[in-house]
Amino acid sequence: MIANISLEEIQEEEKRMRDEYIAFQQQELEKQLQKKRELAQLENSTKKRLAHENKEKRRQLAQMVEISKQKEEFQKGLLLRSFENSENQLRYALKKRKSEVKKMYGNLASADGEYGGSKGKRWKLDWDKAPQPIEIKLKTLRGVRDKLPAGRYVMRVSLFNRLGGHVMHWSQLPEQRWGGETLPIIHEGRFYNSEMKIGSSLYTVLPSKPSMRPGMIITFELFLLKGHILKSDRVVAWGCFPVCDGSFEVIEGKYKTPLIRGEMDFR
Repeated sequence: MIANISLEEIQEEEKRMRDEYIAFQQQELEKQLQKKRELAQLENSTKKRLAHENKEKRRQLAQMVEISKQKEEFQKGLLLRSFENSENQLRYALKKRKSEVKKMYGNLASADGEYGGSKGKRWKLDWDKAPQPIEIKLKTLRGVRDKLPAGRYVMRVSLFNRLGGHVMHWSQLPEQRWGGETLPIIHEGRFYNSEMKIGSSLYTVLPSKPSMRPGMIITFELFLLKGHILKSDRVVAWGCFPVCDGSFEVIEGKYKTPLIRGEMDFR
């Protein structure tokens, strides 16, 4: 069946289809614009939210840093006060110890008028450290035989600032406590009396390690006591031994020391 369509109808149909297409395109364009507006609004709101969160985090971080600084300053203050208290206690203890040691021992000085010592010389110690007490054990004198006459003998121990120097003692410590002598020993003076048994210990105090000098020595003097042979005590032999080693440590151990006949020569 063939129908007849007029030109006007065709033109109207084309116009209607064109209008529908234009309306569709406008709707699509409006949708795209609406999406863009929504995306722009979402972007702006997201930027504002992120900026606010960033600002809040920065504020919290600054607050935490400030709190940490305050805690650090507070801890520094506590440590400083604790250190000052400890330092004051230490100074008080050292001062008290210094007074006790100085009251007990006094200053280390040369024994003026003894063994030709020069007057006025004094050796002051650093009282930051206490003196060092030592024990000297005397065992035996060997090879004496008839080289020494029969009689009573004592061994005296003294501290000298150097060989040929001056005997030293603590100004407020009694000399018998500072060095001292052994008990009298009997020697019969026969050729077969080869040994003199001493078996005594003497106690003394040495300067502190910072005040130790390499030349300081301990001297041993063998005295023949007065009797029917002598009218007064006399030194018949003497010897010496160093107080410290190369590191200024007090020497420890077992040693033999030779004795020289006669009195000490202070020249």
